[in-house]
Amino acid sequence: MNENQDISRRLLDLAVTCGRKHKSTQTGYLHYCYNEQGDAPHLSIPTVENFLFVLTLMKTRVADHVNEAKIMLEGLLHFQNLSDDTIGFGNFPIYLHEFPQCKERFNSVQIAITFYWILKLFHQVLGQQLKTRLEKAFTLLLKQCLRNHQEKPAPYQIAVKIAAAAKMGGALLNDIEIESQGSLLLKEIEHIKNPTAWYCPEAMGEILTGLAILHHSLKNSPWNDFWEHLQRTWHRQACCYVGPALKVGQRRSEPQVTVYDLFLSSFSDTLSSRILKETPIHLKAALIPYSDNKLSIPSYPINYKGTIEGSSWQLHHDRDIAYSLIEQGQLTFHSPQEREFHPLQIIWGDQERVHSFVCQGGSCKNMVFSAEDPTTISLTFTLNDKVEVEDRDKNREITFAIDAFPGMHFLVSGEKSSTFRLNEPVLLKSGNHSLEIVFERTEGEGRFIGHRNLGNRSSQVETKGELRFQAHDWLVFLRTISRSEHCLLTAKITIAENDEACI
Repeated sequence: MNENQDISRRLLDLAVTCGRKHKSTQTGYLHYCYNEQGDAPHLSIPTVENFLFVLTLMKTRVADHVNEAKIMLEGLLHFQNLSDDTIGFGNFPIYLHEFPQCKERFNSVQIAITFYWILKLFHQVLGQQLKTRLEKAFTLLLKQCLRNHQEKPAPYQIAVKIAAAAKMGGALLNDIEIESQGSLLLKEIEHIKNPTAWYCPEAMGEILTGLAILHHSLKNSPWNDFWEHLQRTWHRQACCYVGPALKVGQRRSEPQVTVYDLFLSSFSDTLSSRILKETPIHLKAALIPYSDNKLSIPSYPINYKGTIEGSSWQLHHDRDIAYSLIEQGQLTFHSPQEREFHPLQIIWGDQERVHSFVCQGGSCKNMVFSAEDPTTISLTFTLNDKVEVEDRDKNREITFAIDAFPGMHFLVSGEKSSTFRLNEPVLLKSGNHSLEIVFERTEGEGRFIGHRNLGNRSSQVETKGELRFQAHDWLVFLRTISRSEHCLLTAKITIAENDEACI
């Protein structure tokens, strides 16, 4: 067994373990609720995860598992909406108890990809009756996907999956009309570089899920530019995304694991401790086929830049550490997206632990950057015209966060302190790396005080229930005492491999 097959097998084992954890002996299905966190019981039965577990069991190629999967599949197919006078005709509900209501327009896309792999790989073991039922259900799903996209275009990453499923699924079903519609949609998408999706790990994972059924090798396909983008933005040592962080979540002390991480782990033949931690995302490992996609060893340093909606971004990627920068002013977000936007993200670490220092939150209305050299970054913040001195949250003008972990030291002018002022060097020492920050007022008037408090960055995803009382970061922020309406502050950050270079 080669390395790629070994990683694929380990990923599949993670999917089996995850499925077994959530499967009920009473109902025979996986129970999981997307909105529940902590120790609350998961009573709902989601269709997507159950179909994924069907595929997972079949991919083990163990006879008992295959029979178990067929029983699950036969029962789940009864929950397809077959009432042609309803909006959800052909779709499945999010949870079985919601049947026949189908509240998510593109829930069908997730399931369609799974159906493709089941029919592609295991049509011979289904039996004629179950195979015919699955082909009919697959046909209705694909038509529902295409119909919904025509009525209201899906987000870019979902559109890629619809096009791929329709083209390849239509060919598998010998349905020329569906295959033709998928091919046309794919031609519209292939040469589009969508920054909103390309700079978001979750969206890139969705794209890869679709491309996996289209191309055995992305390097030798029309998606070569996307493949090169993946190579530049995956940090081999830390095993995580380090590109422009338009939308990146944080799960406790490390970046949130998405299906993107599973794909890139397969491509780089490496599994980190972060990715091995149990999560329902592991079920999507069943969607990763053996392929010729293999990340090459990069030549460091990698310097990569571009624009997103008129805002410049820049990436510096080295073997041990990487950082990305994005100007804030031109970008527009919906409220949930803004919480996961990182004007600055610095990543370092290894397979055992990923560390990150990020700029998130605050009340500034714009940020521009300059990188004088790979180790020196300047961020200039234009503060909001309205001064919220009395509001303890809104008077935090600039906020940085670093994951809290043993061995980190916080020094102000060489001394231990939890507060600081402008022009005082703030040093964060972490193992082999140190970050020095100096805040300066470059325009306007004002008095500010800096603090270091335990808390959570805005992109933290586990903040519900009992988990809302847990703090995973040290927050370093500037609070306004008084200032003029027009005011600019600059944060100069120096990155070093040892303390002497920073002091």
